[in-house]
Amino acid sequence: MSSIVPSIFATEWAPSNLQSEKYLLSLDSIFAKVKSFGCDFVHLVYCWNFDKDDVATIETLIERYNVHVSCVHSLTQLNRPNSAAEIEKERVQLSEAITIAGRFGAALVACNFGQNASRTEEAAIADCKTNYASCFDAAADSELTIVVENTCSANVGDEITTSAEGILRLIEGVGTPSFKFQFDPGNLQSMGEQAYPYAYELLKEHVRFIHLKDVVKYDGTVDYHRRAETARKLIGTNASRYVTVPMGEGEMDLVGLIGNLIKDGYKGFIDVEPHTVEDRLDEFYTAGLNFLSRYVS
Repeated sequence: MSSIVPSIFATEWAPSNLQSEKYLLSLDSIFAKVKSFGCDFVHLVYCWNFDKDDVATIETLIERYNVHVSCVHSLTQLNRPNSAAEIEKERVQLSEAITIAGRFGAALVACNFGQNASRTEEAAIADCKTNYASCFDAAADSELTIVVENTCSANVGDEITTSAEGILRLIEGVGTPSFKFQFDPGNLQSMGEQAYPYAYELLKEHVRFIHLKDVVKYDGTVDYHRRAETARKLIGTNASRYVTVPMGEGEMDLVGLIGNLIKDGYKGFIDVEPHTVEDRLDEFYTAGLNFLSRYVS
């Protein structure tokens, strides 16, 4: 890959992320929609967009539409399970996503870390390194990278990925080239962090994938903001809630971030993630792709 490449995050069309069935898309329709946007890559979520039985169908769709898979999200939270059985279940699901990504020709598998009050931060990092060592090895053997996304939610408490310093401790603590960072600046901004330039500069050597959305602070007098709240699309903390807006219309310095990515030689995907009410999905996807097209050739 020689440059920054736009991708579409298909999780928005997963049943659990929609408010009705009106905008629910089949796999064929997802690939057709991505193609209609003029985009060549899609980020699919295992167990939400597709299951194991759909893998062969997706391989056919990749060929039919010439739309490729940028990343397979494993839908795992590495720090969530406690018992040996729960850890094994999470490990199997991550392993399956690695195998599936290889079949799709994708070089990235995404995951989340998750909150777990039963572990100290030090124990959480050590357990992650031990519990998923076989997955890190499998990813390396397949020339894949597992990327952990920084989260944003009023319910995550002190989860390590809600701060730039915490993310750095996690990545460096696990300490393997096959476990890196999926940077979502909007998520970090909503948690009270300065996503750019501070977090970017701190973490840029570990960034292998980017989720991009623009955000503003929630304003209950704005109809769209209230609709987003009803649809459970707000992010941030209980004290400071944020809502997504079309890329370039929020408080994020996305132009500065993209400029630095180009200057620093980032070679990888930027995922357009609307995280909005279902009837505005197409608008947000189009706005995001148009925004990126001004700065990324």
